[in-house]
Amino acid sequence: MKFQFGLSIACGFALGQVGQVAAWGSEGHKVVGSVAASVVKPATLSRISQILASGETLESVATWADLIKRTRGNGDWHFIDVNNGVTEADNPQNDPTNSKGTCTPNLARDCGGTGNTACVVSVISQQGSILAGACGASSPSTAEYEALKYLVHFFGDVAQPLHACGYKRGGNDVPVASFDTQTATQYGAMELHWIWDTSILVKTMGGHTTPKGQTVTTAQIEAYIGKLVSRIKTGDLKSKVGARCKKPDAGTSSLCPLEWAGQSNGLDCSAVFVGYDAQADLGGDYYTKNTANVDLQLALAGVRLGAYLDEVLACNGGSTPSGPTPTEDPTQTATATPTSGPTDAPGGQCTDASYPNYLAVRTENLCCSDPTRSATGRYSYLCQESDGTVVRKYSTGGPFPPAK
Repeated sequence: MKFQFGLSIACGFALGQVGQVAAWGSEGHKVVGSVAASVVKPATLSRISQILASGETLESVATWADLIKRTRGNGDWHFIDVNNGVTEADNPQNDPTNSKGTCTPNLARDCGGTGNTACVVSVISQQGSILAGACGASSPSTAEYEALKYLVHFFGDVAQPLHACGYKRGGNDVPVASFDTQTATQYGAMELHWIWDTSILVKTMGGHTTPKGQTVTTAQIEAYIGKLVSRIKTGDLKSKVGARCKKPDAGTSSLCPLEWAGQSNGLDCSAVFVGYDAQADLGGDYYTKNTANVDLQLALAGVRLGAYLDEVLACNGGSTPSGPTPTEDPTQTATATPTSGPTDAPGGQCTDASYPNYLAVRTENLCCSDPTRSATGRYSYLCQESDGTVVRKYSTGGPFPPAK
C-alpha cells in the first residue's frame, strides 16, 4: 500500500513495560474521530458506517483501544519510546533545535517487540493491512472491525508528542506543581504527560478546573470540534494540514507513521519541555504557548486518519462490507439501533444547513429520512447524498427536522 498524498479538504464536514498512560483524554480522541469523519470521502464514510456496529461512529469508538489494552496486554502499542532515557543527556529541554538528534525516532532502537512490531508506528501499518481485508468482503471479520477502531485511536496516539518520547516515561515522571487551581488528579500527583493528555485541551474547550480535576460538557466538546473543523476547512489550519507523508509507505514499512511520530517528537524538543518549570503554574504562560500546538496535533491526527481511511477503504470496487457483531466492551454493552437498507433511503436533495447536529461528515445536497430512536435515546437517520451514496447519521441533541 502506498500512502503519499496531497490532501484537499472538501466543504463537508496491561500497560506496556515502560508504563505510559493513554494519549490524550477521551475528549482528544473523540476530536480526532470527529475530524476524520468530517474530511473522508462520502463513499469512505458509507463503508465505515457498514463496518462499524449499528449506532457506532468514529467518534464513539475512538477510546475503545484504551478500554481493552489492559485485558489484551497491548499497552505498548500506544507509544514509541524515542531515545529512551532518564539522564539529563536525554532531556529534550537540552536540545531545543534537535541539533543533537534527541527528538529523532529510530524504529530499530525505539520500537519494542520481536522485529520492532510492538509500538504505535508499526501497529498502525499492521492494522491498516488488516482493515484492507474488509474490501470486497460481504461481512468483515472481527479483526477487520477492530482494526478500524484501533486505527482511530492510534492516529490520535501518534500525534501526542509525549507518546513519541522516551524521556522519563514520556513525561509521566516529570512532576507538575499546578495547572491553574488543579494540583492533583484522580490518580495522584500531576505530571507533564497529564498536562498534554488533558489539561491544555480541556481548558481550551472552556472546561472547569478544580484542585483535583477538570470537567467539560458535551456541548463544549462539540463546539470545539465544530470550530476546529472550520479552521481545517477554511481557516488558519487549512495550509498546515495538507500533504502529511513525504515518503511512500509500502505494506508494513511504517514510513508514514514514523514520519508522523517524528513530527510529534520534534515538539518535545521545540515546545513541550521548553518553558517547563516543576514549580510553575503551567496553566499560565506555558498553556498560552502550547494551546495552538495541541489544536494542530489534533487537526493533523484527524486529517491523516481521514486520508488514510480514504486510501485503505478505496477497495477498487467489490461489494460493500457490512459490520460484524462487535466484541463486548468491558465497561458497557451497546444497544443496537434498528438498521434500514438502501431501499429505505429518501430521495431528493436537501441542504446540509437543515441538519446542524450531525456528528459525522458534513456535505451539501443531503437528504434524510425521519429518525428512528434507539433504546438508549439516540436518534438514527438514514441519509442520501445527491450522488446516491447512502450513509447513516446520528444525533445527540434530539431529532432533526424531517427530510425536505
